[in-house]
Amino acid sequence: MFKNESIFCSTSEVGESIRPWIVSGPFRFDYSDRIKDRPFFEEAHRSAGRKEMEEVERYTKKFVLDNIDTPTEGDLIEYKGKSGEWRFLRTPEKMHSFGRYFIANHLGTVFANTIIINDKKENLQFAISSRNATRMYVFVNNKLIFNNSNLKQQNDFSFEGYDFMLPLDIGENSITIVSMRISRNVELGFRLECLDKKIHAKCSGLEPINLRQKVEDSINGTRVNLESFYQGQMVSFVTPHISNKDFYMTAKYCCMDNSEEKIINCINGGKIEIGDQLPLGKYQIYADWYFSDSKHVSSEIYEFFIAARPEKNLGYDMIDNRKKILLEHLSRKKYNLKTDGDNAQVRTAFSCTAALYSLDRADEMDEEIINAACQYVDNRYDCSDFVMQDILRIMFEETRKPKLKKETYDLFKKTILDFKYWVDEPGHSTMWFRTENHRMTFHICELLAGMLYPTDIFPNSGQNGMYHVLKGRMLLVEWLNHRLKYGIHEWLSDSYYPAMISSLVNAYDYISSEEVYLVSAIEQMINFMLFSFASNS
Repeated sequence: MFKNESIFCSTSEVGESIRPWIVSGPFRFDYSDRIKDRPFFEEAHRSAGRKEMEEVERYTKKFVLDNIDTPTEGDLIEYKGKSGEWRFLRTPEKMHSFGRYFIANHLGTVFANTIIINDKKENLQFAISSRNATRMYVFVNNKLIFNNSNLKQQNDFSFEGYDFMLPLDIGENSITIVSMRISRNVELGFRLECLDKKIHAKCSGLEPINLRQKVEDSINGTRVNLESFYQGQMVSFVTPHISNKDFYMTAKYCCMDNSEEKIINCINGGKIEIGDQLPLGKYQIYADWYFSDSKHVSSEIYEFFIAARPEKNLGYDMIDNRKKILLEHLSRKKYNLKTDGDNAQVRTAFSCTAALYSLDRADEMDEEIINAACQYVDNRYDCSDFVMQDILRIMFEETRKPKLKKETYDLFKKTILDFKYWVDEPGHSTMWFRTENHRMTFHICELLAGMLYPTDIFPNSGQNGMYHVLKGRMLLVEWLNHRLKYGIHEWLSDSYYPAMISSLVNAYDYISSEEVYLVSAIEQMINFMLFSFASNS
């Protein structure tokens, strides 16, 4: 069908993932105020989110029929008040995915379009699939042909797929796919394949192909030399030679802690030096490509870090000094909760302000961050059990040497007493309980909270602290027995090992040494995890 096939026009064999595509989105919207519990996309038997999803589907169906027919690369789109641009999908994966994790429920929507060229009018069998439960709509030539709204949800967090018949006309057929999901884990995506014959597809707006390929080569050859640089190292940005005759590139960078943007001179291409004295922090480079007539073609974002060179503090005899350096480093980090993104930032911000407590500088702790952390837990956002570990550690240290203001102490205590410690307790939440790391952190939270307040009544459960000590201990022992016998499921997880080890350290530090077998099992678990981490680093 195509004389010269490329990434912009290609033939897919029967059962192969069809490509190429242009996409717009994903568009994401905070639904945490509307949906407090885990939605049906995560657990099919639940009703939470169904009404909201029906509203989204009605809106989106009308939106596509009114606004999307045959989009071209660079066209603008505005969906539910948010603007986007149709861009070429250059990822090589067969399952196209667009995921982001939130601590509370969000709506995500992504649009995709390709042009299928067919030699006759016919109905063909297609299959569409996704990595997890999503709403999927398929439009052909601006007509809705398939959606899975009324079909049984096959899975919650694993592959789901559907077969359907797709009517194709002679010549070009515009195929638009919409993927939607309401969840904490807003993982959207799709894979489309034909089960009857080869499919010839292209994207609209990528002509002239030869020139567009030059731009793509420039994009693929552009990179930051390293992901992390020490302060004093030269940060360099590499891009192929740019010819202003056909197209050109612009770039700018900024520290994510500072909104000031600085221009990068990309006229000559090659290795471009940005500087060797950039302040510490996380940086982003925003690069854009344009044709010579100033029509925008594509954009990419590149990230890098500037880190301080570590001091040489090797050996166990230097461990106190290393602890102090780490705590001081954390205590220096500043967060503006009004501008630093979604609520997930609260977790990191609280850990940093909690470092001041360990440095005997409790009076310097940020009250706004403390209040935000307690509100985070009170709202029962996902990963509240991680925030609770910092709160519980502070409160145990208070029993040894009080440093907190009375109002801060009372706030922490109220948060501890009101928490939902396990699935058998009442109340809505978007907290995730069942995974390996969360099971353990919840059990340690419950055990330690009960130890702190053995005679107090915990309002959510109606039970006293001693009850929570016994239940938390029983469930923690079960978890330890399984993990020490069968090993870790979330092996070498860079996100969960820190949460698990810090929770186990809390348990090791504060459970009575008279609990010989329990403390010994916790110590074995810590040593096992640290050994596996060290031996694979």
